[in-house]
Amino acid sequence: MSLVSALSNSLNTLQTIQQGMSVIANNVSNAQTEGYTRKYANLESVLLGSDFGGVRVRDYGRVVDTSVYNSLLDSAADNGLYGTQNKYLQELQQLFGSATDQATLSTKIEEFINAWRKFETSPDSSAVEREVIQRGVDLTAEISRIANGVEELDRDARQEMDDSVDEINDILEQIDTINEQISAAQSRNQPTGDLEDERDRKLRELSGYMEIKTFPRDAGAIAVYTTNGYSLLDGTPRAFAFDGTDITVSGSSTAITSYFSGGKIESLHEIRAAGSTSSEAHHGIIDKVRDQLEALADHFLSTSAGTFTATYNAATTGSGELGSGFFTGTSTDANNAITIAVNANLLDSSNKVKRMAAPTVVDSLILSTRSFSAGNLSLTNVNYTDMAENIVGTLNQQARTVKESSDLAEQQQNYFSERYQNTVGVNLDTELVQLQVLQRSYQAAARLVSVINEMYEITLEVIR
Repeated sequence: MSLVSALSNSLNTLQTIQQGMSVIANNVSNAQTEGYTRKYANLESVLLGSDFGGVRVRDYGRVVDTSVYNSLLDSAADNGLYGTQNKYLQELQQLFGSATDQATLSTKIEEFINAWRKFETSPDSSAVEREVIQRGVDLTAEISRIANGVEELDRDARQEMDDSVDEINDILEQIDTINEQISAAQSRNQPTGDLEDERDRKLRELSGYMEIKTFPRDAGAIAVYTTNGYSLLDGTPRAFAFDGTDITVSGSSTAITSYFSGGKIESLHEIRAAGSTSSEAHHGIIDKVRDQLEALADHFLSTSAGTFTATYNAATTGSGELGSGFFTGTSTDANNAITIAVNANLLDSSNKVKRMAAPTVVDSLILSTRSFSAGNLSLTNVNYTDMAENIVGTLNQQARTVKESSDLAEQQQNYFSERYQNTVGVNLDTELVQLQVLQRSYQAAARLVSVINEMYEITLEVIR
């Protein structure tokens, strides 16, 4: 081998080592970057005819673990599913006061009953009469407050679904852009590892909304499908819309929500499901609680035999007393709202509470002879307080069940995230050892270049 060839080989080696050191430096600087995978350079020998021409970087790669990564995507979908369920169940608990063991609905009913008991023993007391009216106001206000809160939660869930669909569209557009960037980089023999890391981060984000599967395509691109086989991105991304009930493809009215399983999307859709008879804790929970509140209000408004209103109306009416309708309104109006309220004639003192009604009204409120059926909750032999306590108690149990699933899903995602990062991430000790190896190689190659230069100078002197 000539001195010129030897010098060329050594210089190629120095350049290759510098490229390797640059990769390591990038790894070290990104050691704490979320989603960053360790990069490496693949080397190959260079042949100049039959002679060895040194080494060069063939291409760049990154560490991947497909199995763990797929488990991470699945766990992200589960966390999105159960985390969203837990969010709304917890908010319902707070609405009822049950999250802090202050279930105000049953408390208000008990206070209303106790006021009637006082009125039974002191029917001539105007102060006690006013307490009966005030406790009725407190009770109806509490029912209305909770009902309004449920409707607000329904609006929140609807808006979150709308926002989620927009987020999905945005993520798919970003993945499509990264696909194009990767394909372009590959065509120029440029490294694509950082772009692939960013695409993986977007896929993890997308998995929070639904379960997905990915498939390789030409030039480093990928296709993204739901686990039900619906194409989200394959060449070009789909654009979706939300019509208030279902997800559709933009420009179409055909519902495709059933193709989206797992993640936040399934959870939001099922939380708002109307008329659900599912025993799953979250399924149709907003509609179920709404129905239960309406049924409770209806028990106070109903004129069926033995109810509060029927008992009050049947009692003898004295002079200036309200003959019927202690409560007015409906359990649902045209806007699906509960409008129960204390009769305005009692509030402005146009009429007084019927004194002769007290004994039978108390009995009607405390006797455990009623049946209750609404929102997948069926009860027999209960009184008014029992109804409220069972509504809250059932919600508490459902919330506990969902929270357990949510906590487990969060732990699973954290586990797979940590495991994946430990597998594909940067180990600083390993990188520093590799850097030392390259430094020694660089020193050796540089020394070789120096020796060859000296030999070259000697040769030139001899020729002169």
